[in-house]
Amino acid sequence: MEALPLYGSLIEAVPSLTVPIDAEPFEELQQKKLTLTCLGNKGFPSDWQLRWHVNGSSQVHWKEEWGPVRRLDDDHYTWSSFLTVDEENWKKISSVTCRAILGSLAPVSVTLKIN
Repeated sequence: MEALPLYGSLIEAVPSLTVPIDAEPFEELQQKKLTLTCLGNKGFPSDWQLRWHVNGSSQVHWKEEWGPVRRLDDDHYTWSSFLTVDEENWKKISSVTCRAILGSLAPVSVTLKIN
């Protein structure tokens, strides 16, 4: 088992990831684009990074943006990342994965399969 580094009194914490889906993003397709959100929550330290993988590739050719890192009351952190895809490219996507990465630790990921 890999030892987790200590930061002050806190042990490194792996964030939980979600890609919330509701009807609203799909309504964006009427505007010829779709934005997905990835939320990382309760991680430590603050330098975890969120990265998108589309169809298994980290070479994302669509718009990626990141929200600010926010410190929570319990000294953990939360992150957000956004992937915007135009309608034409959305039809080419079979899966979208959001990964949280930190150094040499195994990444944490959540995948959305598209039919």
